Amino acid sequence: MFNPVIRRLLMIAASLALIAALHVVVSQSIPGTVERAAACNPCDCPQDQRINCQGVEFYAVYTRVTTSGACFMEAWRMNPGGQPFRVWRVSSRTLASVPEFPENNMLIRREQGIALYRLTSGEYQVNAGPDGEGKIYAARFTNCPAENVQESSYLNRE
Repeated sequence: MFNPVIRRLLMIAASLALIAALHVVVSQSIPGTVERAAACNPCDCPQDQRINCQGVEFYAVYTRVTTSGACFMEAWRMNPGGQPFRVWRVSSRTLASVPEFPENNMLIRREQGIALYRLTSGEYQVNAGPDGEGKIYAARFTNCPAENVQESSYLNRE
């Protein structure tokens, strides 16, 4: 009925919901329990190589290395009720052409609400959104493949 990618996403979402519910029950029943999620976030699961943990039902970002060792970046839109689709791909050649420390934050690519920037700090940042609830997600990281990923989200007030 569903294609394999959608089926996998639905299974992951259902598993995460169950694990989160169990965590709440256990953490509330044991005095002194530290509030820490035991769930496997999609970007921490071996079968899912995305770098973002937030907004996973909305978008996915990957940094991939080819067999020749070149690294590229991709952004995908999660299409509820349909197939996920690639929004953009940025080649290793394009990444190499961008200054390591630009004078101003530099837009590298933007399509369908997902943008890749090179920051003055030398980091990369992907902004995605707003989603259906008005949230905008940001994933900031170093290098390709991604390292030191930090995420945030905020409500679009416009």
